[in-house]
Amino acid sequence: MPLQKTNYSRVLSNLAKTILYPFLGSWKQRSISILSLMLGFFISSFLLSYLLQKVVYRVFIVFFIVVFIEILVRIRKSINTKSTTLFWISLDNFRIGVTYGIVLEAFKLGS
Repeated sequence: MPLQKTNYSRVLSNLAKTILYPFLGSWKQRSISILSLMLGFFISSFLLSYLLQKVVYRVFIVFFIVVFIEILVRIRKSINTKSTTLFWISLDNFRIGVTYGIVLEAFKLGS
């Protein structure tokens, strides 16, 4: 008996495609996606830990990083491309890695 096409099953399949899309494809695309995710996390962790010790106004550093991330999001939305290129996938994964690094640093600092 075949599975029925319900709204719930469509939502789940679309969600799975959206989440897993950057990690599907050729080995080149998968490796660049994972490397850009890790690079974003590493850069944000390094940048935040270094700058939070050197600069007096710590809140402004995180503010500027968040503004930079939002600028990247606005640029990505303004350029409406039908086909997702490897550059945009790696830029999106870099942005996700930076955001994850900021959130992890906030939990480590206890704020």
